[in-house]
Amino acid sequence: MQHKSLITRIGEAIDSHRATLQSTHRTLSPTAVSSRWHRLLPTPGSMIFTLLTISALLWAQNVGAISLGGPMAAPTSTSGIPYQGRLADASGNPLTQTVNIIFRLYAAAAGGAPLWEEQWTGANSVQASDGLFNVMLGSVNPIPQSVITGNNTLFLGITVGTDSEMIPRVQLGSVPFATQALTVPDGSVITAKLANGAVTKAKLDPTISFEPAFQFGGMYVVNPHTGACQSNNPFTSGCSCPADFSTQLVGEISHGVDGFNCNGVECYSYMCNK
Repeated sequence: MQHKSLITRIGEAIDSHRATLQSTHRTLSPTAVSSRWHRLLPTPGSMIFTLLTISALLWAQNVGAISLGGPMAAPTSTSGIPYQGRLADASGNPLTQTVNIIFRLYAAAAGGAPLWEEQWTGANSVQASDGLFNVMLGSVNPIPQSVITGNNTLFLGITVGTDSEMIPRVQLGSVPFATQALTVPDGSVITAKLANGAVTKAKLDPTISFEPAFQFGGMYVVNPHTGACQSNNPFTSGCSCPADFSTQLVGEISHGVDGFNCNGVECYSYMCNK
């Protein structure tokens, strides 16, 4: 159906109205015609109102507030692969008819099992005009993303009607691989691809902890014979560990070293950790 603009429709209405008036003019007396034309003459007020109405309609159409029957935009496709082909008979004459076509994607130019298949048959049959046809592969049976991302090359096999699959297969260019921009293949983001400081704690799972595996809780030295504290733990100001920290014997310190008085024998050094 051909869509007409508002101006075209108004012009057609005026022409139709003129034709009606001319027909009436041939059947009415001069007096009646004059009276009828007088009633049809626009007044200044009606002319201003008509012009304002037309201006408002044109403005509304331009800004998209109303639709006056213009063509609607076709839906876009981000996962389909556009393909155009040409069909001819055995003598090379282009075909103009509806045909059943099966499309298959392969990873190799010959042999191998198809990675994907789509049948344009029945109600979805392909219309060829002067040999040319256009289809959007994946609009009948969506193409899995893994088929695109998992293969460096793709070949299209075409079967028309009851014939065998055409040879050679058609190698597809960069169009299908452009869909990879919609996703990030698994394992493609590695440490070397991340800038320093790019991943912050706010971007990680809240259950992930940045607490170190080992926490140091200070050290202290004790005379094992008397139990006297020879060096306080700076975390507790005594010979003890903070709460929730365990005590670990580090080793022995000889008498007199660093001023420790251990009655002529070694002192014991302890470390706190968890």
